[in-house]
Formats: sequence, structure tokens, C-alpha cells
Amino acid sequence: MRMLRTIVAIAASLSIAGCTLEDGEAPSPTGPSEFALSVVLSATPDRLPRDGSSQSVITVTVRDEASRPVAGQRLSVASSVGTLSAGDVVTNASGQGSVTFTAPDAGTVGNAAMISVVPFGTNAGNAVPRTLSIAFIGPSNSSAPSFAPLPFAVIPATPEVGAPTRFDASGVVDSAGRLVSGVFDEGVPCMQACTYSWDFGDGSTASGLVVSHTYSVGRTYTVTLIVTDAAGTSAVAAHSVIVRSVPAPTVTLSVLPALPPAGQLATFTATATPANGHSIQGFAWNFGDGTTQTTSMPTAVKAFSNAGVYVVTVTVTDDLGQRGSSSLSVTVGSGIVFPQPPFTVSPATPLINQTVSFNGSAVTTLAGATITEWAWDFGDGATSTGASTSHTYTAVGTYVVRLTVTDSAGRTGTATVAVSVSTP
Repeated sequence: MRMLRTIVAIAASLSIAGCTLEDGEAPSPTGPSEFALSVVLSATPDRLPRDGSSQSVITVTVRDEASRPVAGQRLSVASSVGTLSAGDVVTNASGQGSVTFTAPDAGTVGNAAMISVVPFGTNAGNAVPRTLSIAFIGPSNSSAPSFAPLPFAVIPATPEVGAPTRFDASGVVDSAGRLVSGVFDEGVPCMQACTYSWDFGDGSTASGLVVSHTYSVGRTYTVTLIVTDAAGTSAVAAHSVIVRSVPAPTVTLSVLPALPPAGQLATFTATATPANGHSIQGFAWNFGDGTTQTTSMPTAVKAFSNAGVYVVTVTVTDDLGQRGSSSLSVTVGSGIVFPQPPFTVSPATPLINQTVSFNGSAVTTLAGATITEWAWDFGDGATSTGASTSHTYTAVGTYVVRLTVTDSAGRTGTATVAVSVSTP
């Protein structure tokens, strides 16, 4: 009886199993499911500098649900930054595969590389990546430098030619307390933690958080700022700067007296007009006789030693270093003052062999001096001295009579009168 019950139980069991195989699906012949695999990652070392050359070996170990090594398993390998020696590996008999990771260059944003490994299976849509992180040693570099809201301040905003202009990347706050310019890195103002390289758009460069530059030509320039943080990451910003041209100063020149005599002081006055908002800083005088002066005032006093015509020039300089000039032709007399006519002739139209009187006593001199000598040349070879004199012509003709006087200051002056001599 016991044997019979055993046979019945076995038959019932076989009947039930036969229904399951008939209604179910045959197991997949492709091997263990990707979800059943144990995929373990390791990195040696797990910290690298950002130098573009340091390396770490990534090892992948694959086991099945029974913790047995899986050989021949193909895996896809990827990295968020840096480079890998291969894009996929196949496990060996020990269930392991490896690739080499090379650190990214200095300045790469991010503080770690994320290594991702995905086993090849039967449905890519169901693939589940396994990840490993390799940290970067050195300064934190979670972000590149950024500019908010403007990269830098230009003070003044529309500079003038020749005037120093300040470029400030330290962060400027307006009167209402609002930030109008600044550079940030790792969420805080960059300040001295970054380096700053400037290109002013006219061929000139500078470095520093706050710099100054002077433009020599008025136009629009593109100023470029390169900010590099402690990790070597750079950001570039550009801003247009309009540089205004400023007219050079203008100047006119006058002198008193208008016809100064030699040895007497003459006062020169420069009337200068600078551009609006600017000022005249100095006056440079050239008197045309080899002498010069510089003054901070618009006047200069000068005494010429000799009579003649001199071209006097004044050059003014404004607060931007721009110059304007003006010239004036000045006739300098001898200091001897002749009346008109310079001397008297009596009779005015003499006859031959008639005594003619000449009188030069009306000639005067300046600055308290007196006439000390009178020298006459009658034009026919005869001469005489004295304030008044006489002469007789023996031939008909027109003679140019010349009077040269000398004063007590040693100055001389000359004047002439033509005398016509006729027959009775």
C-alpha cells in the first residue's frame, strides 16, 4: 500500500511539471542576465592632479549571481572628463578587465571624473551603468570664472584722448548698493585669487586686478579681459570703450607797445582757449632772437637788444599734454625817435653854391637817454657833425642826405632825406 501511494505522488508531480513547461517559455541561451551580474569598479589611484598626464588604472570585476567570475563579458567604458585607453573591455578568466584613465589638463572644470561602465546585454534600453569617481587634487574648480553683470568697470565710462582711464575688475557697486561689475569664481568674488590679463585694443596690454591706460587716438576700442583662476581655468570677456577726441587748445598773441624799441621792455600776452572742461598748464615762449622763456602765466616780458623784425611764437600746453601755437611778427626799433621829416633842410630846394642848413636837434631817444652824437653824410662825399650844420653843393643833382645819431645808451638810428639842387 505504501508503495502504491508513492507511485501516485510521483505521477501527480510529473503531470504538474508537464503543464509548466508546456505553458512557459524556454530559458534564454545567451547566458546570465545583465541584472544578475555583479560589476565592481576600482581605481588605482583614486586621486590625480589635473596635469594632462597623470594616470589611474580602472579595474572592472564581473561575477554572476553565484559570485563566480564571468569570463568574456564585454563592457562599455566612458569618462566625464579626461581620456581612457579604450572605450570597451572584455573580462578575462578571472572576470576582470582594465583600462587606463589619463587626467585632464590643468584648468578643466570639475573636481572629479565620473567613470561609467555598462555591461553589454540583450537590451541596451535596460542597461544600467556602474560608476566610479576619481577625485582631482589641488584647488577646487567646480566652475570657471564668471562675470556678473558686467566684466569690469571703465572709469570714466567714455574716456578722453590723453587722459588716464582706469579698468577695474574688483567689482564696483553703484550708489544704490547694486553690483554693476565683478568677476566670480567658485561662487565668490575672484579678487586676488585670480590673475587678470588685459588687451586694450590699441596694441597695449597690462596685467592686474585694477589697471590704467591712456589712449592717444579717439575711436571705439574693444577691450578684452582674460581671467584665470587658481586651477588654471580661464574665462574671456570683451567690452567696447568709446574714446573721445579732445580739441587742442587755441591761442592768439599780442604785444605792447606794438613797435617796441630796442632795449625797452615789451609785454607779450597769450590769450589761450582750452577744450571745455580742461585747462592750460603752461606757456613756452620763443622770441626769435635765440632766447626763450617758460611761464605758468599768459604773459612774458622781453627787451630786444637790437633793432629788427622778430617772429615771436608762444606754445601753450593743456592738462592732456596737447599743444597749440601762435606767432607774431614784431618790428623792434632802434630806440631813436625821428620826427617827420627826420631833420630840416633849409632851403628845401637849394641852388648850386648856396649854403644849405641842416638841423637834427628834434631827434629824441627813449628810456631817459639823450642824443650825444650827430653824424651827417651829404651825399656828395662831404660829411659833418653836430645837431645842426650847413653845406654847399657845387653841382646840380639830387642828393640823399643821411643823418646817424647815437644816444647815451649807445643806441644808434639813421634817417635820410633827398635834397634836389638846381641852377639859378
